[in-house]
Amino acid sequence: MVPLIFPRKNYNFKKLFNMLRYPLKIFDLKINNEKEINLYKGIIAKFKELISKWKEFRSVRSIIEDIFKLAKKAYSMEDLHRYTRSSVQKYCFLAVLLVGITLNYGIRERKELQAFAE
Repeated sequence: MVPLIFPRKNYNFKKLFNMLRYPLKIFDLKINNEKEINLYKGIIAKFKELISKWKEFRSVRSIIEDIFKLAKKAYSMEDLHRYTRSSVQKYCFLAVLLVGITLNYGIRERKELQAFAE
């Protein structure tokens, strides 16, 4: 799985496609590699088809960035001063929960979201 936020203007898709690699599972000698390779190639072909329509998703990218800004600024996710994994998990889970609650019950407009994040 490759997480990807929809690209900005003038994005170099060739560079993106060059970064994609076969999963390590393909190099396991115990499995049918041909089946896994074909599955991977199908996923990449579908990804290329969908990413070519990225301009339709610009508004989605903008909303994602506003939500991240909300989490970072309003819920103090910008500087995580935690020293154990469990502490980081608890803090992140709480922040994600608060962002979800804020979006579901409080903020309905994009301008409100931006104002609250600032």
